[in-house]
Order: sequence, then C-alpha cells, then structure tokens
Amino acid sequence: MSEYFSGIHARLALAAVGTPVSEFPTAMEFVRESLVREREWLSTAGLRGTRGLPADRSRPGPSLVRGELVVHPTASLLAQLWPLILGEPTAPATSPGTTPSGGAAGGPGTGTATLRPAEQLPAFDLLLDRGPRRFVYRHCLVDRAVLRGRAGQLLELQLDLLGREEEVTTEAFPQLTPG
Repeated sequence: MSEYFSGIHARLALAAVGTPVSEFPTAMEFVRESLVREREWLSTAGLRGTRGLPADRSRPGPSLVRGELVVHPTASLLAQLWPLILGEPTAPATSPGTTPSGGAAGGPGTGTATLRPAEQLPAFDLLLDRGPRRFVYRHCLVDRAVLRGRAGQLLELQLDLLGREEEVTTEAFPQLTPG
C-alpha cells in the first residue's frame, strides 16, 4: 500500500530556483496551502450559439501558479522568509544613536530598526508532497504577506504566492531536517 500524506502529514520545502528535488535543504511546518496552476484558454471563436470551445480554434494560453501558504512562524522560519518577502537581506537602517538590535549605543535605551524593501524580490522553488504525487512550483514570488497576531494565540503569517510553473514528480521526497 502506498503512503499518502494529506493534512498534517503533507510536507513542504523551499529552495533556490532550479534546485533538484533531492537537494531541497529543510522542511517547513505549515498550517495550510492552496497552491494551484491556473491556465487560461485562448479562443478566436466569436458568438456561435454554443458554450463549447471549438478544438480547432482554441489552444492553451499562459499558465500561472497562485495560492496561499499559511504558517505559524518561528524566529528561524521568519529569518528564512523575510528575504523572500522584502527582498535580498541588507543591513537594517537604525535611528541615530542606536545599535542594529535597537539598544542605545553605549548603554540601555530604545531605538527602532527599519526594514527596507528591495527593488526586486528573489524567486524560489517550492516542493510540496501531497502523497503519491509531489509538486514542484518553480519561480515563485511572494505577492503579499500578512502577519496576524492576538494575545494568547499563535502568530500567523499568510503568504500569497505567484509562480510560473508546476511540475508533478514521482521522485521521492528528500529526507529533510525540520527548519
């Protein structure tokens, strides 16, 4: 009997664009995901009195991967995701008289660290194991990130993702260490 992973058994990993399935570095815990490839059909047919698409006048158009990924982030996961959300990591700008950690230079105090978004976001690949079929979503970008929190609840990060390609692979999911 084949092993089927769904719900809490599904697995997910992120890596740089072009990474082979066997070399994805770390697994990532997630709450839910809804990634799917959407394809537009192009048709030159005008009004014909039917809703069907004529095969000789239709063809598949461009496809796009989109969906959301929701996680309860840890500090290490946020460190991995911030560059994908804001762009390549750069030293944070600090207010005058403070250190990058927010403390006053030379003693205790308060300061603010400002994160500056980059001009371009880095693309990444996402490997998702949904059971007997594994999906690799290539050239993904973070379209929107929403961070939610309430007193007494876990912090939640919702990432709306856009990607170029969806590959279905039967290659075994790599043995990953939790990130």
